[in-house]
Amino acid sequence: MVDHDADELGRRRAAAVARRRRSRLRLLGAAAAVVVALGVGGAVGRATAPEPPQPPLEAISMEVGADQEVSVESADLVAHTWGVELRIVAVGFAEGETFQAAFRTDDGRLVPAGEFIGVGSSPMTCFLQSAALRGDVTQVVVTGAGGRTVLSSDL
Repeated sequence: MVDHDADELGRRRAAAVARRRRSRLRLLGAAAAVVVALGVGGAVGRATAPEPPQPPLEAISMEVGADQEVSVESADLVAHTWGVELRIVAVGFAEGETFQAAFRTDDGRLVPAGEFIGVGSSPMTCFLQSAALRGDVTQVVVTGAGGRTVLSSDL
């Protein structure tokens, strides 16, 4: 004797399980599509975004101190609303030695602009920033061990 109610109940349960499985698969597919769309959109957005405007650069010439092996490829100042920045590309700063940059203001103060470690004959690009305003700055000085002047520029 076959219990038709039991067979019908089994078919309904199997159909419900199949529907849940399909629903989960659809949900996972939709979530994957959203993740892919966000990733592609972010990559395309970054790739097609315009370059941010570059601040105006004021080219300066740097004098190399006596007995120094430093060669300056470029040196520029950037006048910001909050201070002044020295952007320098150079080679020959003694490898492993710490160098300090500072801006001298019109009242004679030396305002620190940061430090960097020399990398020898490898090209070095450094952005050094100070709280001195460009209008108040009269000189840039880079010093090495013992306070010896490695680079300077009267502005």
